[in-house]
Amino acid sequence: MTAAGRRELRRWLAVAPRPRGKDETLVRVAFLDAMAPAERRAALLGHERALGEEARRLRSAPAAGGFRERARRAVLEKLETERRWLRGITAEPAEAGAPASPVWKKK
Repeated sequence: MTAAGRRELRRWLAVAPRPRGKDETLVRVAFLDAMAPAERRAALLGHERALGEEARRLRSAPAAGGFRERARRAVLEKLETERRWLRGITAEPAEAGAPASPVWKKK
């Protein structure tokens, strides 16, 4: 890495990150009412499985050490938290996710 690159890296690290934009998982969950209950359940289970696969991949990777290892552990915690949340939604009765009034009108 060049001296200029190291300066830029330190500058970038010193600036607080902006809050994330849209969370794709939350956006998808917000629109699950567009699906039939069985489709919703399959979508939620598929997403939870994908998160589990990513967590297993990260756990099987060699420990990075230092702050990289701390970052990896933080990602694992986020993945597991999201998995628990998705499992909770999946376990709710199908009617629990239904809107009080239709979001759209069928033709």
